[in-house]
Amino acid sequence: MAVATFAGIKTAVADWLERTDLTTAIGADFFPLMQSKMYYGHGTDIKPLRIRGMVDSATLTPDSGGTITITSACGAGWLEFIEMTPTSEGAPSLNYIEPWAFRKETDMLTGTTGPQNVYTIEGGLVYLAPAAVTTIAAKWYEKFTALSADSDVDWIVTNAPQVYMDGCLMEACAYLSDAREAQFRAKFAAGILALNLNDRRQRSAGATPVARPRSYA
Repeated sequence: MAVATFAGIKTAVADWLERTDLTTAIGADFFPLMQSKMYYGHGTDIKPLRIRGMVDSATLTPDSGGTITITSACGAGWLEFIEMTPTSEGAPSLNYIEPWAFRKETDMLTGTTGPQNVYTIEGGLVYLAPAAVTTIAAKWYEKFTALSADSDVDWIVTNAPQVYMDGCLMEACAYLSDAREAQFRAKFAAGILALNLNDRRQRSAGATPVARPRSYA
């Protein structure tokens, strides 16, 4: 079976392991464990995947207290914000500050007139200051649509199935106490790193950044 669907991934991993009895466990256990590491990173070697295929955007409307509930505004798959900008003409993007510093912005916190200037996140809420209801144009990274049916595909299945293959093989080897776990872990980490680097390169239209010395008159 070609590695072109969720079923193809599960079958290929079982074939590589020569353990067709693990096909169900691959989909139900190993796959979600692998995806969690892909989304959030793991240890110092596996970095979180952040590519354009994971970007979503919407115009968010704060409530009267100047807060936004992330799960209802952005969905349960939200991972992190990329940029938040008030929709007021000419308004700059918001600056993030730590919650403790946000609470010290007493002048802004008592204001309700937009556009907003800063935000922080605590729990599942975005807090804006001033606490205005000016809408926010937001971009964020989110998880891919979950795979469940055998025919399901996502960006990784279509463009980089080796990432899912190596990640599932890593989890399977950990389960089986197979010495190849470290090998597949390294491959999985390398696959994520390659996608992140390639995405950055594509965003700059393939141009390589060049360090240019400054001249001082």
